[in-house]
Amino acid sequence: MRNSRRVACSALALALLLGAVTAGAQTLAVGSRIEGFSLRDQHGQAHEVRADTRAILFSRDMKAGDATKAALEDSRGGLLAQAGAVYIADVSRMPALIRRVFAIPGMRRRGYPILLDRDGSRTASFPSVEGSATLLVLDRLRIQQVLHLDSPAEIKAALENAASAEEPGEITD
Repeated sequence: MRNSRRVACSALALALLLGAVTAGAQTLAVGSRIEGFSLRDQHGQAHEVRADTRAILFSRDMKAGDATKAALEDSRGGLLAQAGAVYIADVSRMPALIRRVFAIPGMRRRGYPILLDRDGSRTASFPSVEGSATLLVLDRLRIQQVLHLDSPAEIKAALENAASAEEPGEITD
């Protein structure tokens, strides 16, 4: 009886602690401003998200990553460059061994940079829907639009639309 009470109290304390930690990480939305940051890609090269970055394409799970891969494979990164976009994959939920032995070596064969959030901390507040890629359309790091995209065709169309959008105004921040 005493042990079960101890376990219940420990579980409650852990749940409260986790709730407090996740409550501090609010999901970004239209109008939110993100801070510039740097992440390394699948080759270990650092890339920056800066005020002139116009969009962030983001995936958190395998289905979204596969759709993104299919959307980008023909352009070899040209579509990302035209849209002023970066692609970020949150690989934190992937077991480290699988990531190191299979996933990242496979990503190295792709002709475009994939910025990797290895611990999930950089993208923790990014909005996402299971199975969908997310496109954050930015103007000077302020989110103008959030799109959840389910298919390669939707991802391509959204990036093409971002590429044809007017350039943001002069940076004053």
